[in-house]
Amino acid sequence: MQEYTIHPLVVGINETDQGVMTYLRDYGKRIYLPIYVFYLKGGDKNILVDTGLEQFVVPDGARCLERWWFKS
Repeated sequence: MQEYTIHPLVVGINETDQGVMTYLRDYGKRIYLPIYVFYLKGGDKNILVDTGLEQFVVPDGARCLERWWFKS
């Protein structure tokens, strides 16, 4: 049986209203939710799992991931 290590990577931030997350409480308060991808390392493959959120903000510090991840 192959073993994998799972690395959660924050790749963006979603800004939303807290009332959406806390069922009718604290509407009007802005909150920021991290957006993750998961990097699975092990066996003979490296796997990147995209969580699929369409719209989010990429923080300035995360832009370096593009250079690190997509090496040519």
